[in-house]
Amino acid sequence: MKSRLCERLGIPFPLFAFSHCRDVVAAVSKAGGFGVLGVVGHTAESVAIELDWLDAQVGDAPYGVDLIVPNNIDAKEGGLTAEQIEARIPPEHKAHVERILTAHGIDTSGLWAQGVQAGFGDNMRETGAAGVLQEALRRPNMRMVVNALGVPPPFIRRSAAAKPAAAEIAVPAWPPPKASYGLSARSRKGASPPCLRIVSSRARRPVTILCA
Repeated sequence: MKSRLCERLGIPFPLFAFSHCRDVVAAVSKAGGFGVLGVVGHTAESVAIELDWLDAQVGDAPYGVDLIVPNNIDAKEGGLTAEQIEARIPPEHKAHVERILTAHGIDTSGLWAQGVQAGFGDNMRETGAAGVLQEALRRPNMRMVVNALGVPPPFIRRSAAAKPAAAEIAVPAWPPPKASYGLSARSRKGASPPCLRIVSSRARRPVTILCA
């Protein structure tokens, strides 16, 4: 069951779980798989609470987060107002929802009274998702960012690629080399000091980006 993906993510076997439930994510990561927490509905503040809990539960086990930021979204930065979004919901859809709820004995009085909240959909664009992503990237065990709707936009790729790897944060001191190690590092020969070789290989992509 061991694969290159396991080696890249630091897990014993390739079992992945995508869930909005932090308990499921923690259980899978602790068992040797890779749990991915859906965070599209979170703010930076609320995702910090979830990830603090996850960090306390999983120990050194890795996990990931799942965003939804389409490259092509209507009025990507400006967005639609709450009133414009409300106007796009056809009455037929509301009636259909009410019929389903009523058929299962659920009271629908006041169902639409609250309306669409201001800022609805911001987490599907950089405006809202950037803060959530930055909070996730602060976590050493957060090893993968998933974008659930296609190729992630540039801000996700830039942010994930800029996260310092563990080897970049704390590298033991090494005597100044007497010669260039460039060639030996490229050929993977032993002449390159071990700490330098580790930095070279690990720092290339500390966070994996998955397009779903």
